[in-house]
Amino acid sequence: MSPTISPGLEDLAKKGKISLILREYTESDLEGMTLVFAATNNEAVNIRVRRDAAARNILVNVVDNPALCDFIVPSIVKKDPILIAISTSGTAPLVSKKLRKELAERITKNYVRYARIVGNFRKFVISTVPNKRARQTIMNEIARMDIGEIAQMGLNCLKHRLLGPKK
Repeated sequence: MSPTISPGLEDLAKKGKISLILREYTESDLEGMTLVFAATNNEAVNIRVRRDAAARNILVNVVDNPALCDFIVPSIVKKDPILIAISTSGTAPLVSKKLRKELAERITKNYVRYARIVGNFRKFVISTVPNKRARQTIMNEIARMDIGEIAQMGLNCLKHRLLGPKK
Protein backbone atom coordinates (compact mmCIF):
# COMPACT_ATOMS: atom_id res chain seq x y z
CA MET A 1 0.00 0.00 0.00
CA SER A 2 1.40 3.31 -1.08
CA PRO A 3 0.22 6.41 -2.89
CA THR A 4 3.18 6.00 -5.26
CA ILE A 5 5.30 3.01 -6.29
CA SER A 6 8.69 2.36 -7.78
CA PRO A 7 9.09 0.89 -11.27
CA GLY A 8 10.30 -2.36 -9.67
CA LEU A 9 7.14 -2.75 -7.59
CA GLU A 10 5.03 -1.82 -10.59
CA ASP A 11 6.69 -4.64 -12.58
CA LEU A 12 6.04 -7.15 -9.77
CA ALA A 13 2.39 -6.09 -9.65
CA LYS A 14 2.01 -6.47 -13.42
CA LYS A 15 3.46 -9.98 -13.15
CA GLY A 16 0.94 -10.81 -10.41
CA LYS A 17 3.67 -11.39 -7.80
CA ILE A 18 2.35 -8.72 -5.43
CA SER A 19 -0.93 -6.88 -4.88
CA LEU A 20 -0.90 -3.11 -4.71
CA ILE A 21 -3.28 -0.59 -3.24
CA LEU A 22 -2.44 2.90 -4.44
CA ARG A 23 -3.41 5.22 -1.58
CA GLU A 24 -2.26 6.53 1.80
CA TYR A 25 -2.25 4.28 4.89
CA THR A 26 -5.27 4.26 7.19
CA GLU A 27 -5.62 2.46 10.53
CA SER A 28 -8.38 0.25 9.10
CA ASP A 29 -5.72 -1.31 6.83
CA LEU A 30 -4.63 -3.33 9.87
CA GLU A 31 -7.94 -5.19 10.15
CA GLY A 32 -7.34 -8.94 9.95
CA MET A 33 -3.54 -8.57 9.97
CA THR A 34 -1.21 -10.55 12.20
CA LEU A 35 2.07 -9.16 10.91
CA VAL A 36 2.87 -5.75 9.44
CA PHE A 37 5.85 -4.18 7.68
CA ALA A 38 6.07 -0.40 7.64
CA ALA A 39 8.46 0.51 4.86
CA THR A 40 7.63 4.04 3.86
CA ASN A 41 10.08 6.87 3.39
CA ASN A 42 7.94 8.92 5.77
CA GLU A 43 8.96 8.51 9.42
CA ALA A 44 5.67 9.97 10.70
CA VAL A 45 3.67 7.35 8.77
CA ASN A 46 5.96 4.55 9.98
CA ILE A 47 5.51 5.69 13.58
CA ARG A 48 1.73 5.83 13.10
CA VAL A 49 1.72 2.29 11.67
CA ARG A 50 3.81 1.16 14.65
CA ARG A 51 1.46 2.80 17.17
CA ASP A 52 -1.69 1.48 15.47
CA ALA A 53 -0.26 -2.05 15.20
CA ALA A 54 0.84 -2.07 18.84
CA ALA A 55 -2.66 -0.99 19.93
CA ARG A 56 -4.04 -4.05 18.14
CA ASN A 57 -1.32 -6.44 19.38
CA ILE A 58 0.00 -6.89 15.84
CA LEU A 59 3.69 -7.55 15.36
CA VAL A 60 5.36 -4.86 13.29
CA ASN A 61 8.69 -4.36 11.57
CA VAL A 62 9.52 -0.75 10.81
CA VAL A 63 12.14 -1.10 8.11
CA ASP A 64 15.44 0.66 8.91
CA ASN A 65 14.34 1.51 12.47
CA PRO A 66 15.16 -1.38 14.84
CA ALA A 67 13.93 0.55 17.89
CA LEU A 68 10.38 0.42 16.50
CA CYS A 69 10.49 -3.27 15.52
CA ASP A 70 8.90 -6.18 17.34
CA PHE A 71 10.97 -8.54 15.19
CA ILE A 72 13.78 -8.47 12.67
CA VAL A 73 14.05 -10.19 9.34
CA PRO A 74 17.42 -11.86 8.85
CA SER A 75 19.20 -12.21 5.57
CA ILE A 76 18.98 -15.88 4.61
CA VAL A 77 21.35 -18.29 2.88
CA LYS A 78 19.44 -21.46 2.02
CA LYS A 79 21.07 -24.41 0.35
CA ASP A 80 18.98 -27.30 1.62
CA PRO A 81 19.63 -28.69 4.20
CA ILE A 82 21.90 -25.77 5.16
CA LEU A 83 20.11 -22.67 6.37
CA ILE A 84 22.02 -19.67 7.71
CA ALA A 85 20.29 -16.59 9.11
CA ILE A 86 22.37 -13.42 9.26
CA SER A 87 21.43 -10.30 11.18
CA THR A 88 22.99 -7.07 12.29
CA SER A 89 19.92 -6.43 14.49
CA GLY A 90 18.68 -3.94 11.93
CA THR A 91 21.67 -1.62 12.30
CA ALA A 92 23.43 -2.40 9.01
CA PRO A 93 21.32 -4.32 6.46
CA LEU A 94 24.03 -3.77 3.85
CA VAL A 95 26.46 -5.81 5.96
CA SER A 96 23.94 -8.66 6.22
CA LYS A 97 23.47 -8.59 2.46
CA LYS A 98 27.24 -8.69 1.82
CA LEU A 99 27.70 -11.54 4.30
CA ARG A 100 24.83 -13.47 2.72
CA LYS A 101 26.42 -13.18 -0.70
CA GLU A 102 29.87 -14.22 0.53
CA LEU A 103 28.57 -17.17 2.53
CA ALA A 104 26.35 -18.36 -0.33
CA GLU A 105 29.41 -18.46 -2.59
CA ARG A 106 31.41 -20.44 -0.01
CA ILE A 107 28.76 -23.11 0.53
CA THR A 108 29.71 -25.43 -2.29
CA LYS A 109 27.95 -28.57 -3.52
CA ASN A 110 30.39 -30.52 -1.34
CA TYR A 111 29.05 -28.78 1.78
CA VAL A 112 25.46 -29.49 0.76
CA ARG A 113 26.22 -33.13 0.03
CA TYR A 114 28.22 -33.42 3.27
CA ALA A 115 25.33 -31.94 5.29
CA ARG A 116 22.84 -34.38 3.75
CA ILE A 117 25.07 -37.41 4.28
CA VAL A 118 26.01 -36.51 7.85
CA GLY A 119 22.38 -35.63 8.68
CA ASN A 120 21.13 -38.98 7.39
CA PHE A 121 23.99 -40.81 9.06
CA ARG A 122 23.23 -39.11 12.39
CA LYS A 123 19.57 -40.23 12.19
CA PHE A 124 20.74 -43.76 11.40
CA VAL A 125 23.19 -43.80 14.32
CA ILE A 126 20.56 -42.50 16.74
CA SER A 127 18.17 -45.26 15.68
CA THR A 128 20.70 -48.11 15.69
CA VAL A 129 23.30 -47.35 18.36
CA PRO A 130 21.63 -47.40 21.77
CA ASN A 131 24.67 -46.24 23.78
CA LYS A 132 24.86 -42.44 23.91
CA ARG A 133 28.63 -42.41 24.49
CA ALA A 134 29.18 -44.67 21.50
CA ARG A 135 27.06 -42.35 19.36
CA GLN A 136 29.10 -39.35 20.51
CA THR A 137 32.34 -41.17 19.70
CA ILE A 138 31.09 -41.99 16.21
CA MET A 139 29.96 -38.42 15.56
CA ASN A 140 33.27 -37.05 16.89
CA GLU A 141 35.06 -39.27 14.37
CA ILE A 142 32.99 -37.72 11.59
CA ALA A 143 33.88 -34.25 12.86
CA ARG A 144 37.57 -35.10 12.37
CA MET A 145 37.02 -36.26 8.79
CA ASP A 146 37.41 -34.07 5.72
CA ILE A 147 34.23 -32.61 4.22
CA GLY A 148 35.26 -33.52 0.68
CA GLU A 149 36.08 -37.08 1.70
CA ILE A 150 32.65 -37.63 3.23
CA ALA A 151 30.92 -35.93 0.29
CA GLN A 152 32.69 -38.30 -2.10
CA MET A 153 32.21 -41.47 -0.10
CA GLY A 154 28.44 -41.18 0.40
CA LEU A 155 26.19 -42.53 3.12
CA ASN A 156 26.68 -46.27 2.62
CA CYS A 157 30.47 -46.04 2.54
CA LEU A 158 30.40 -43.86 5.64
CA LYS A 159 28.26 -46.43 7.47
CA HIS A 160 30.61 -49.23 6.43
CA ARG A 161 33.73 -47.29 7.41
CA LEU A 162 32.51 -46.22 10.85
CA LEU A 163 30.11 -49.01 11.80
CA GLY A 164 31.43 -52.00 9.89
CA PRO A 165 29.68 -54.19 7.31
CA LYS A 166 26.83 -55.33 9.58
CA LYS A 167 25.07 -51.94 9.91
